[in-house]
Amino acid sequence: MPHISQNDSKRASWPIGGGKLGALIREHDWSSTPLGPILTWSQTLRAVVDLTLAAPVAAIVLWGPEHIQIYNDLWTTLHPGKHPAGLGQRTHECFAELVDALEPVYQRGWRGEGVVLEDSLLPVLRHGTIEDAWWNVVYTPIHGESGAVEGIFCTVVETTAKVLAELANKEAEAELRSIEERQAYLVKLGDALRPLADANLVQAAAAIFSASTSWPSASIMRRLWERST
Repeated sequence: MPHISQNDSKRASWPIGGGKLGALIREHDWSSTPLGPILTWSQTLRAVVDLTLAAPVAAIVLWGPEHIQIYNDLWTTLHPGKHPAGLGQRTHECFAELVDALEPVYQRGWRGEGVVLEDSLLPVLRHGTIEDAWWNVVYTPIHGESGAVEGIFCTVVETTAKVLAELANKEAEAELRSIEERQAYLVKLGDALRPLADANLVQAAAAIFSASTSWPSASIMRRLWERST
């Protein structure tokens, strides 16, 4: 019977807690992934996984050059259709719809650069279709013991509802301004047409007003007035 050290026993029960994802991480067959058996994971990877599971927001780790995913419970609420298959999966496979948009971000992360996206439009596959969605995402490179970047830690907040509300408010404000401008134009049109006695002149003046993108010139208004008196 192989000897199991006290340290190996502790690592076999890791991660401690972590909710549903903590249990799934303990049970997952990591030997079938590029990360290898969980007992062989580096102290750096284990520390960032603990950080991910304890994060108060949706969080995900993209580890190694193949960006193997490990995430927390809150992350699954944002992407229920990606779970549980997404655990231990390459992020390029899980989010094939975002590869082109996010590859430059990943490259910056692997160069050791932190990246912040605010209200960024990143359409995702939901319910079988690509849906527009907006996000705040913070990408933080994680350096290993050698000093090289070994992975990327991401916190994710969806802002779709806020962005859509702001867009709706802007559209409503634009429509209100348009209504006010039309009302002001009609008032000025009524004031200008009121002195004209001849019906034909009224029609001619109205045609000039409706066809013009700006207020008729003083000379046109004077000629119409002179013809009506």
